[in-house]
Amino acid sequence: MRKIRNSQRNSWRWRKVGKLGKSCYIAHTFEHRYYIRDVVQKKLEEIGIYTRNPFYERDGSTKRVEVKMADEMVAKGLDPREAIKWSSMVQRKSKLIVTRDLKMIDKSDMVIAYLTDMTIGTICEIFYCGVIKERPVYLITQNEKIRVHPWINHACRKGKIIGSIEELVPILKKRNHI
Repeated sequence: MRKIRNSQRNSWRWRKVGKLGKSCYIAHTFEHRYYIRDVVQKKLEEIGIYTRNPFYERDGSTKRVEVKMADEMVAKGLDPREAIKWSSMVQRKSKLIVTRDLKMIDKSDMVIAYLTDMTIGTICEIFYCGVIKERPVYLITQNEKIRVHPWINHACRKGKIIGSIEELVPILKKRNHI
């Protein structure tokens, strides 16, 4: 069992989570969803970390209508980065998307984020986990502007900023997250 802060009352309560760091939310952009699902998520599951992906279930399926539609368009040859632009559903469902993602972060012991560019949603998830929830954030990025940004560094202070998933696994083992 682990002691966690109840954000509504600013008090502490206990919840059963097993070994510290056994679950993570994977923060990433829509355009990187295939790499995260097919590479990062599988690698984390292989080493025993329960993953929460905002776009796909653990078995690779999705319940999100806009993701299904975008995936179908990609299968027909549309560029994955362009597949989301057509969808007005995302704007209509913004409250549902944000609250669902925050609930997944609340249920996780840490966030593993993947960023190539400054993107609002992923940065908000990093800030929420690292600063508001005070949990570890491990950021995978090779973008130097992101790596040196003071807000990103502060949000990742309990985790680490690294360059690849291959660098992450030994760090998680060393810090007893797996």
